[in-house]
This record gives sequence, C-alpha cells and structure tokens, in this order.
Amino acid sequence: IYEGQAEANHDRALIIPDVEPNSVVRLNAGVYHVVSTYGSVNAVIRSDIRVEAGKLTEAAVEHRAAEMTMKLVREPGGEAIADTSWS
Repeated sequence: IYEGQAEANHDRALIIPDVEPNSVVRLNAGVYHVVSTYGSVNAVIRSDIRVEAGKLTEAAVEHRAAEMTMKLVREPGGEAIADTSWS
C-alpha cells in the first residue's frame, strides 16, 4: 500500500509492505495506491482506493494470471530437452 499522491519524480511512498490476503489494515482517511502481484514476475494489478473516516472500505483484486510449466521438445509428444531455460 502506497501513498495516493505521487512525488515529483513519480515515486510513491510505501506505507505498508506485503499485506496478506484477507487482512484488515487501519489507515487514515485518504486515497491510497494499492499494488498487487501474483507470482514473481510480471502479473501486477494497480488500483487507487479511497478510505473514508469511520467507514470500513473493502478492496478486492482479481488477477487473471496463471503459473505455467513449459518444456522444450524436438517433436510433438517428445521428451523434454534437459538444461534449457526461458527468458
């Protein structure tokens, strides 16, 4: 969870890192920028959330992403070639 307002260099101040799903977080009234990641690479969702004083604000994000296992083969149905990597 980041501050809602970006600084002059377009960075946002980190307020609370690594919030677990289904957590309740206490924040002052204001606008916050939420960044959610799935996996370790590039599945990212960003959203601005407005928190009002004295009210419970529920925020839900849904990633449309999946983890995949890929194997390099020489022919359809063939055995995976050892020592390959993807970039």
